[in-house]
Amino acid sequence: MHILLFGGTGCVGTALDDVCAQAGVRLTAPGRAQVDVTNQRQLQDCVRDTRADVVIDCTALVGINPCEQHPETAFLMHAVKTHWLLTASRDVGSAFVFTSSHAVFDGCSDQPYDETSPPRATSAYAASKLAGEQMTLALHPHGYVVRFPTLFGRRRNQALGFVDKMAVMLLQGKSPTIAADKIDSPTYALDAAGALLETLWQGAPGLYHLCNAGQTSYHGLICRLRDRLGLSQEIGAGKDADFPALAPKPLRTAMVSLRRPPLRRWEDALDDWIATDRTALQELAR
Repeated sequence: MHILLFGGTGCVGTALDDVCAQAGVRLTAPGRAQVDVTNQRQLQDCVRDTRADVVIDCTALVGINPCEQHPETAFLMHAVKTHWLLTASRDVGSAFVFTSSHAVFDGCSDQPYDETSPPRATSAYAASKLAGEQMTLALHPHGYVVRFPTLFGRRRNQALGFVDKMAVMLLQGKSPTIAADKIDSPTYALDAAGALLETLWQGAPGLYHLCNAGQTSYHGLICRLRDRLGLSQEIGAGKDADFPALAPKPLRTAMVSLRRPPLRRWEDALDDWIATDRTALQELAR
């Protein structure tokens, strides 16, 4: 298998590079210097010249606030660009993977969301992601949509996600206040990337939720993070409403999959990440 990956330095892209190397899968991941993903000709020429078995797009405008401030960029990145990629990949016979988010749900359910749960966008970020999902499934005969929850793991671009930021703060001796009412299925990017590769090997296009098993509040997640780091400071329990955004944020977005076997528990995945990346986190905290 040959994979063409856009966004190879982010959380999922970094993990995909690692799991592909371990599995002996050829991965081509052009950087920004080689391909401007907002340039239709450059992007489609890359797809047509590479003729990979699978094209995966992990590039995005991340976060509710940036997308509310720049909705035109959000739809360019998550919908217009998706159309460019899926048409070019379809033309050369490549499968296409659109990476999406639990944010497409409104977060009002008391039960974890599965692939049959109806999405309801409440922000420009969610609406643009949902548009990309729908185009992929409607217009590409070998189109995959994979939804991820909050991810943690190494990033080659040195950006920090929520869990990484909290780890650095804790290692610096700080005592953050974390939302105790925000529920999620936190997931190790390496586990999600491995599940994506397995899904591609199986060759059944469609919609998938890729997440570690179980659910917890953000407060519960960061308390376990603190404990596994061997720290002891207090972590305040707040509400998600204490951290306002420019658009409504889904409150409960735990996920499960009906289409594939469950991954290991999030607690075990978190422990593995800390054991693997503790030194790197300590360096960031200095």
